Amino acid sequence: MSLLKAMRKKSVALAVTSVGGHLGKCLKMTLTNQTSDELVIDVDPGLVFQPLDSSYQKLVANGFDTIVIPANGKAEAKLRAYCGKLSAACPKPELPFKFQGVGDTDMIKCLRFLHENSNDSFLTQYAVWFYTDNYNLNSVFDYRDPVASEGAVDFICKQKKMKKPEYYMQSKMGIHYNEPLVYSKQTKAYVNLIYGHEGYRHMHVRIYKENGELYKEVHPNEVIDKTGHYLTVEMNTASDPKGTYDVQLRDESMHIWMQKRIVLDGTF
Repeated sequence: MSLLKAMRKKSVALAVTSVGGHLGKCLKMTLTNQTSDELVIDVDPGLVFQPLDSSYQKLVANGFDTIVIPANGKAEAKLRAYCGKLSAACPKPELPFKFQGVGDTDMIKCLRFLHENSNDSFLTQYAVWFYTDNYNLNSVFDYRDPVASEGAVDFICKQKKMKKPEYYMQSKMGIHYNEPLVYSKQTKAYVNLIYGHEGYRHMHVRIYKENGELYKEVHPNEVIDKTGHYLTVEMNTASDPKGTYDVQLRDESMHIWMQKRIVLDGTF
């Protein structure tokens, strides 16, 4: 039985508190079985929980967990959840929450997609913010998993009929209980260069200034899977001058296989 159905039938009573933090297993749920039968409860994706103190962040349950509750008994579980209100304070431990409702339908579809294709909590958090806080699509990216990041952005672009960004931005985040998530100015930008299994080619990555002058040649991290090669080029506003750059993938004959433009302007 789904948790949502069990609540509607009043088969379970629910008590929810924060473990502390804004992602990962940060939601503690205690379920009381109000029937004389054992219940097997499947947690629905995208359930939204509101803190009793509204200055704190909402939490969106990832779902896809199963909780077994003995007849007339209780069960407790720590569940994966994500911040659903970027501007609010990070939940402290033991902060009480209440069930608010079911999240956006498109967000639930994305949670399901990411559950089936990625175990990356940070990437899922960025995706949730896209739906709850109008978070920039080119910030739905985790440099530690560029393949899953590309998949998430492809999914959202198809779902929302949006143009895919050429580069991605990440900024430092200060996370402290009772305080909002604090962003600094844009600190890093990433470009994914993806190509097939051209084993006979020797590929090079060069970065050019907007005027066509060579800025530098780089040797980015590379991930190879059955679909091809993923090269992730990183630029940093702390070390790279502000400006517009063209990132090019070239072979040994200097033929350009791919080019993407990146703007470093110190904003996020």
